[in-house]
Amino acid sequence: MYTKMKKKNLLLSGVNISNDLILLDNFVPEFKKYFNIFLTTFSHSEEIRKKAREMGVTLFEFPYYNKKEELSRKEIYFELNKIEKKINFPVQKILFGDPEFYEIYKKNEKSSLTWFIKLFKIYEKIIEEKKIEIHYTGGPDHLFHLIPHFIMRSMDLKSCDLVVFPYYGLSLSSDFLSDITEKFPAAIQKNYISHKSIIKNNPVYYIDKVNLKKHINLRFIEKIYRIILRDFKERGNVYKSAGTITIKKMLLLIPNLIKIKLKVGFLNLFSYKNMNPGEKYIYYPLHYTEDAQIRVKYPEAYNQYELIRNILKTLPSEYKLIVKEHPSYIGRYSLRELYSLSKHPKIVIVNPKISSKEIFPFSEYTLSINSTVGYEALFFKNIVFVLGEAFYKNLPGVIKINSEKELFTIINNDLLIKKKIEERDKDLEKKVKDLLKNSLKSDYENFLNGKDMHSGVSAIALLLKKIAYDKTQ
Repeated sequence: MYTKMKKKNLLLSGVNISNDLILLDNFVPEFKKYFNIFLTTFSHSEEIRKKAREMGVTLFEFPYYNKKEELSRKEIYFELNKIEKKINFPVQKILFGDPEFYEIYKKNEKSSLTWFIKLFKIYEKIIEEKKIEIHYTGGPDHLFHLIPHFIMRSMDLKSCDLVVFPYYGLSLSSDFLSDITEKFPAAIQKNYISHKSIIKNNPVYYIDKVNLKKHINLRFIEKIYRIILRDFKERGNVYKSAGTITIKKMLLLIPNLIKIKLKVGFLNLFSYKNMNPGEKYIYYPLHYTEDAQIRVKYPEAYNQYELIRNILKTLPSEYKLIVKEHPSYIGRYSLRELYSLSKHPKIVIVNPKISSKEIFPFSEYTLSINSTVGYEALFFKNIVFVLGEAFYKNLPGVIKINSEKELFTIINNDLLIKKKIEERDKDLEKKVKDLLKNSLKSDYENFLNGKDMHSGVSAIALLLKKIAYDKTQ
């Protein structure tokens, strides 16, 4: 049905050689079934050019960042003002959502903003002249994702981000500041009991571990050579290290692992505490600081140590706050800050090896920005407070708050808490089933690890097809 129709134009956001090869080798073959493919990239690689030509992909290479190229301050503010009015969103939040670019911006304001304006205009021209109808990206961060997203949105066109639905599969969002927003009603009845059982019995959802065996094997020397060669080819690319292994990362791998071990050892001796059954607790899981969940979706909480201190000021006096490091960020939080927080009599920093599932029975409430932990907590009879945008924010038992200052008033509102408990116990199953219907089953962990991309990419392609074609007929 779809192959007989005129194919729509889909834009993919590329970035560097490694990333582009993943897109071309794994995503394009599936996406080509339904779309004409356009790929933007910061890589200037003949390998990528050749592969794009062979696959029938239209490639656009962006100019490298040049710190000598500067517009006047007056021109910069004039152009940025036009951009902000067009997309109805502050440019500063976009800049902060890109860790690599933000470092350049702090050092060279005028040249970095000049480059940002140039990139925006190039993206705008591509989208308009090539009549791009849908944009897909695998993450809501970096300029190469955010700029086309906001342009597409300003033109009332679809820009879709991958959403991993915890413990089940994949979905899409057309709002980078939210989560699951698309609707794909499925005829198949989703098994809530099975989903609930998986959540309750798995100690942790997903951990991105450093796997030395993945990088050090019999072909190690060959890999080193390829990485050196790629680094040299991409020496002008600001994003050459985004999501890839580089020589610099490899050289720092062992020292960083040693530093992490020392930090964890210190905290284990002087900071980690035990929970007591007789105490009342609220649980706050520390979020992965450099992730888009914080940098893009809720940058106001980037300094989570200050957030915790503010939470303490609003807690009813009978409660203590349980704090746990994110399992993928252990040893990378500030040692000084964690040690300082651990000395507060109202804070219990627990060993991060403890699963959240072991913490929920001690806590009445879980406070999250947008972590999966908040979703898990509902199945363990916690009431959940959400500060940011999360896919579960409208589920029964969840209270969306605008600030941690609201905690005191809400926790002391017995009627509201009783109502939320009743709603959770009565309606959680129905609402979760509705969310499951808008996701496609996929081996999410292996997809994230890159071990079994095909099934995940096939699911994404089907979702994009539904958005691009079904909803416009």
